[in-house]
Amino acid sequence: MKQERADATLAKLDLYGVNHIDVAASYGEAELRLAPFLKTRRDDFFLATKTGLRSKAAARDQLHASLERMQVAQIDLIQMHNLVQPDQWEEAMGPGGALEALVEAKEQGLVRFIGVTGHGTYAPLMHVRSLQAYDFDSILVPYNYSMMNNAQYAADFETLYALCQERQVAMQTIKSIALRRWRDDDPEKHFSWYRPIREPEPLKRAVDFVLNRDNLFLNTTSDASLLDAIFAAAREPVSAPDPMALDAVKRLAGALGAEITGVNLSAPSSADIEQIKALLLAHKVIFFPGQKVSLEEHVALGEFFGQIEDHPNLKNPYTNHPGVFELAATHGGIADEWHTDITFETHPSMMSVLHMVKCPEVGGDTMWSSLEQAFNELSPPMQSLCESLTALHDALPHNRPDKMAIHPVVRVHPETGNKALYVNEHFTRRLVEVNATESETLLTYLTNWVKNPRFTVRYQWSEGTIAMWDNRCTQHFVLNDFEGERIIQRVTVMGDNVEAASPPGWAPYVRPGPLSAMSRHDRQLSLYLKSRQEAKEA
Repeated sequence: MKQERADATLAKLDLYGVNHIDVAASYGEAELRLAPFLKTRRDDFFLATKTGLRSKAAARDQLHASLERMQVAQIDLIQMHNLVQPDQWEEAMGPGGALEALVEAKEQGLVRFIGVTGHGTYAPLMHVRSLQAYDFDSILVPYNYSMMNNAQYAADFETLYALCQERQVAMQTIKSIALRRWRDDDPEKHFSWYRPIREPEPLKRAVDFVLNRDNLFLNTTSDASLLDAIFAAAREPVSAPDPMALDAVKRLAGALGAEITGVNLSAPSSADIEQIKALLLAHKVIFFPGQKVSLEEHVALGEFFGQIEDHPNLKNPYTNHPGVFELAATHGGIADEWHTDITFETHPSMMSVLHMVKCPEVGGDTMWSSLEQAFNELSPPMQSLCESLTALHDALPHNRPDKMAIHPVVRVHPETGNKALYVNEHFTRRLVEVNATESETLLTYLTNWVKNPRFTVRYQWSEGTIAMWDNRCTQHFVLNDFEGERIIQRVTVMGDNVEAASPPGWAPYVRPGPLSAMSRHDRQLSLYLKSRQEAKEA
């Protein structure tokens, strides 16, 4: 932001009654932009900044640099920035860590209060840990409707909330107007890490969701262009949650799944779509019973979420409509292994939109599993191992074993930042960095682990129901216990890059020797790696 725009933005603060300014040393030139304003208005505002450095010396130097950049003698609140990783926490909170520098600065009168901030789903519990170790004056934590529909996050937040009320610790909220992470095809400029809610009605609901809660305050604007809209929403009377927006959402299980009523998917509004996107991120699989959509409306619905793709292997003899894959089955279906759709592709599908055209009276339910919860409940050593591995996937179930891709065993969701296991019993053949026996043992464990009932939801279909699920963090499975006809029509939204939680920890492991002496999956991996190397060199 240029100085002229910064000055114009700061000039609005008196109009809206704002007396709290929050910045950080890492926010580009933000501290420098504040200096001219603070030169004459310092005493009128509560000034907060942050340091993301973890050692005592580095944090001390950065704090002094912040004082110099803003040309002030004292900062009201200095915060340790995004302290959620355990190793960084140990450094910052331990001997010679950043906390020692901030405590010394407080004793010297350079700061008045000390706080801690955090991003992501681990922030609440890490803040609890921080408050147990030191008497912080404030915390800053994500809080929005989508995240609070994550059962584990909501439970962790309530634990933090209760502790802060007991200790009288100020609770600042961020990400309150976050819609999703940016995508490569978004036309807007990126002023923050997430795409914000911009439409007035959803924005008002997002602001009210925070202000409805006692002892929380909203500390988020995403970018300055939204400042007027946020304050306009905040000036209006705070309304109770909209029953059509919130109460029409019925959670189906602790890990994932929700059923939604009150929306017509044959002609959804833009506000409907934005809310559905947020609900999908929160619940991972969502169901809309009683819908009536044509093939064209079904495709149009999918296009709200991205580009539609045909099934890469299985062609559709039923609808003869591009973009719609129809599967008609009697006396049992075919998707009777747990799987994430088409993981053998370099860019697997992002999400699926399924229309249950006809279903049997009994049976034929579908189950989904949360791969995020499956990862979160692994032990830390197992998490670390999985994050260091990749896996080979192929299309053998579709009679295309030649179609292969390697993906990380743990992927990062591009919109939420959450980590998820990314192996399945249907398409995953071989862990790349270990030998074939080790691969078989660990893959068997992981693919059985994701079936744990704690991670799952089971849905009983009715004709007309539309389901949407996020293929980046779920697996699904059809129970083939039905008689009669079961017809589904599915639209698939093209995928994005599969982002790894960390780089592979080791080189690929293939048993030395001739191909004839290798196991089938060793031969497959060896040939795939060779073809990929030849393609790079071509």
